[in-house]
Amino acid sequence: GFFVCLKTIFVVFFIVMKKSSTKLQAQYIRPGYANSKIKKKLGFDLHGVLDAKSKSFSILLKDLIRQGWEIHIITGGTWKKEQHTLKRLGIPFTHFFSIVDHHVAQGTGIKWDKKGNAHLDPSIWDRTKGLYCEAHNITMHFDDSDIYGLFFKTPYVRYFSKDTDREGKLHNNY
Repeated sequence: GFFVCLKTIFVVFFIVMKKSSTKLQAQYIRPGYANSKIKKKLGFDLHGVLDAKSKSFSILLKDLIRQGWEIHIITGGTWKKEQHTLKRLGIPFTHFFSIVDHHVAQGTGIKWDKKGNAHLDPSIWDRTKGLYCEAHNITMHFDDSDIYGLFFKTPYVRYFSKDTDREGKLHNNY
């Protein structure tokens, strides 16, 4: 009777909450930051930004985290792959977001090549970082890709480094 109905309501509520919480969520949150009220949040791309000057960024990000800033790594690669890259580079962070992991979780039509690289419609891929930053009230995002900046409401810093072979990236269809 009543308890079965109540149990059903709770089950439905938790299923709905779980589904709604999978949208644009960080795949990793450093312990102690999950319920943080911090308003100071910065986003950084990994490849072409943090890996271009990893020692300098490591020092900077450690200090920012010590001061209470959230540091969001917002990148294309999967958590499974990039957690090792971040550890090898010594890059501290509080949150990690993967475009690929997000779209896999959402069931977006990702195609995989023989090397295991994910491919997604550029009109979907290119907007994802901006949507994440907007959803999480990121104060500012640093990236080496020109195209992403077109889709940001969050202040966007186009990062250039002479220590990387990556060039400005714009898709030909824009």
